[in-house]
Amino acid sequence: MPDVRRRRRSLTPRGWAESGSQDAINLAWKLALVIKGQGTEALLDSHNTERHANAKRLLGFVGTATKAVNLRLPVAIRPRQLAMMAVGQLGLTALAAQRIGEIDIHYRHSPVVGEHHQGTGECLKERIQRDPHPCLYDCWDLGKGPHPGERAPDAHGLTDGSPEPRRLHQDRIGDHRHQLLVFTGRQPTTERVSHLTEVAAQTEGESGGLIRPRVVRPADVPGPDGGLVDRDGEAHHVYGARYERLYLVRPDGYVGFRGQPAEKGPLREYLARILTGM
Repeated sequence: MPDVRRRRRSLTPRGWAESGSQDAINLAWKLALVIKGQGTEALLDSHNTERHANAKRLLGFVGTATKAVNLRLPVAIRPRQLAMMAVGQLGLTALAAQRIGEIDIHYRHSPVVGEHHQGTGECLKERIQRDPHPCLYDCWDLGKGPHPGERAPDAHGLTDGSPEPRRLHQDRIGDHRHQLLVFTGRQPTTERVSHLTEVAAQTEGESGGLIRPRVVRPADVPGPDGGLVDRDGEAHHVYGARYERLYLVRPDGYVGFRGQPAEKGPLREYLARILTGM
């Protein structure tokens, strides 16, 4: 296990006071896995990579705004007031709040996020070999879903057998493991649903229970118990899942990996980068 205490200084980016809660959230789950011997050193190293750039970005924004607010010269006060009025009238205050609250940050360039998807040639090959097969639009639709390193979006209208629908984020409340969302797509075959269910179960077993899988299927698609039924199709739409795909959501709510089609091989290769024993 790496010496966590020795590396504390390098893990702490400047701007801790301004973005401390996000820093703590980003570090906590990684540190917990490494201390237990379940996370790789690359996972721990990624904390500084992910957070330092965002801390510099936040400090640059807050520093400029602070200087503007603190202006005391009479010649500068009126332009500042006009600028603030314009920000309010253009509806930019919400954007500023997102920036300061770090709601709009991403880790798309992190070394511990990844994806696997088919190229155009592979899509054409799938059309011949698999039924139902992906059309080119299904492959391109992947770009509409969240990218690796982006915050996993919420969706409404999901059920797990209970009469009351829930939000997707509600489903993982209190569960601090990685969440594997396996979308069946809108028109899967029965055989394909069985295969995706097997992929989900095998991934959970091979991870030693560190990953919680959820097969997400439309209401008109039969499937096994224990999954999520996307009653209105909102989750499939938000995640760009006209055709099958999977998303691995990190404990901090960001997408760590996505893949189309939803196959275990590329996911296993990714997990070997962040988890020991994979």
